[in-house]
Amino acid sequence: MQQITNEEKIQTHLKQLKKQQKQAEELQKEYDFSIPFYVVSEMLKENENVISLINMAQISNRISKENADILKERLK
Repeated sequence: MQQITNEEKIQTHLKQLKKQQKQAEELQKEYDFSIPFYVVSEMLKENENVISLINMAQISNRISKENADILKERLK
């Protein structure tokens, strides 16, 4: 049985974060408005709770209603 060292775990995690950041940047380029990173992150994971996060971003004035509607439409 092979043991994974802490350094290997960190490197794997860093690679995943870099990949996610690149995907987030590509997704953000599709829109003419800023999307909170936590929403982009969940959109990339195709999390079922992403609509709730979009609604929370709208309520907290991180995104407008119009932009929230655009994102929700994309998820249909």
